[in-house]
Amino acid sequence: LTADFQNNAYNTPAIYKDAIFGFGGNKTAGFIHATNFEDGELLWKKANREWTNQPNLVIADGLIFALTKNNEMVLAEASREGYKELGRVDTKLDLGRPQQPTIANGRLYLRGMESIVWYQITP
Repeated sequence: LTADFQNNAYNTPAIYKDAIFGFGGNKTAGFIHATNFEDGELLWKKANREWTNQPNLVIADGLIFALTKNNEMVLAEASREGYKELGRVDTKLDLGRPQQPTIANGRLYLRGMESIVWYQITP
């Protein structure tokens, strides 16, 4: 195995359009990336200190909703062609162990150590 393979610590990778989206690296530094479902070939990789192998993500309507180690929620395109961030928000939550974002009824829910927040993501 190489560091380019999915090695998510807490997150189940998401599959969309025959690509696997997830995280790699270790608990202090890592990357978000996409690999080809058929052969495991790396499609793209976005590495920096805000990503580790411990955050969580979900994909809905062609969009990635991913948490950084700084407790920010990032919105990006779920694309095979490359990483394209569309925006981000500071959740102002102490997430503790990374939590799985949940989407239901047009809302994205995040559970922190002491509170839960939701964001309206559809009109």
